[in-house]
Amino acid sequence: MKINLTTKLFAGFVMLLALFSVVVVFFYQLAGQVVQSAQRVDTSQRISNRGATLLRHVIDMQTGFRGYLLIGNEQTLAPYYNGERQLIGRFAELRGLVAEHPLQVELVDQTERLFRQWSDYSHMLVAEKRAALLRDAQQSGLEGMAHRGVIENLSGKRMMDSIRMRLDSFEEREAQTRGQLRQHLDESIIRAQWLAAGLAVAALLLGLLWSIYIVRIFARRLRSMLDLARRMADGDYSSQIVDTQQDEVSELTAALNTMALTVGANIGQLESRNQELDQFAYVVSHDLKAPLRGIESASRWIEEDMGQENLPPHIREFLALMRQRVRRMEKLITGILDLARVGRTSQADETVFVRTLLREIIDSLNRRRASKWSCRFSCLPLPPMQCSCSRCSPTSSATR
Repeated sequence: MKINLTTKLFAGFVMLLALFSVVVVFFYQLAGQVVQSAQRVDTSQRISNRGATLLRHVIDMQTGFRGYLLIGNEQTLAPYYNGERQLIGRFAELRGLVAEHPLQVELVDQTERLFRQWSDYSHMLVAEKRAALLRDAQQSGLEGMAHRGVIENLSGKRMMDSIRMRLDSFEEREAQTRGQLRQHLDESIIRAQWLAAGLAVAALLLGLLWSIYIVRIFARRLRSMLDLARRMADGDYSSQIVDTQQDEVSELTAALNTMALTVGANIGQLESRNQELDQFAYVVSHDLKAPLRGIESASRWIEEDMGQENLPPHIREFLALMRQRVRRMEKLITGILDLARVGRTSQADETVFVRTLLREIIDSLNRRRASKWSCRFSCLPLPPMQCSCSRCSPTSSATR
């Protein structure tokens, strides 16, 4: 099945559009991956920030708690209660952020249990400190507190150290996860760049190759048309273009082939007609010259029969003029034949004396005695010219 030129061009554009559509789809997918990786990195960063904030509030509570146990001033409990308020819902929020990572969820749960134990521990000691101050306003430190031994054996410190250790482990794992996400993000960006460059180069190469293919097809077929036109200009009308394609250019090629055949046939007919005209002109000239020769022979017979001395002068003049006009008529017929052959036979250039030619023409016009009018012609000296006498006029052949 042959594909026409319009279909080829349309197919080229469709392929380029399809390739660019693939590029757009890949870009969209890669952009989605990059955005997703960036969102994961951002989420990991927020998780780390939430963990750091949670630890800071726990430390604020510990600071307020220790300050109050040391000096017994209620103002030192402000960071303690503020941190406690800030921690409401923090563990649940952090647990929701790491719900996809069971190890992180376990660390959050352990940290929350330890914090609740430490919170109960600290509330109990704060209450004992207040009660001790109410009994003795001069009380300081841990004097008079029932659970003084619990404080002195560093139970609270161990719980707080466990909280810090788990939050540090939480942050370390989150940092590792964030590093992996950043690496994946970088790889996605690099992959997108390379894929974009590869698809762009592929699109350019495909477009270039298709353009070269179309141009080569056009150039080859146009060259064949140009060669046909040149051969026709040189007179070769039998040449034909072989085109196996079936497209719009093939229609133009077929039209050129038909035109060459038509022109060749017309030229052949014209040459045949010219040959017929040559033969006709030859026959006509022969038929026309035969009566003229008879007239000339008759004039000579009259002179011979009557004798030169017995003819009146005006009769001799008329007979001489008649023979002169007969010869002029023969030359005129020959000139007409030569003029008919102009362009079809080679013509040699001859020297034509223009002044003599004009005198002959004037003389032929003035030799009319029966005319009621007469005029006088005069001309300046004219230079001779080189030309084909048959191209001047039939009269020039009659005057040679």
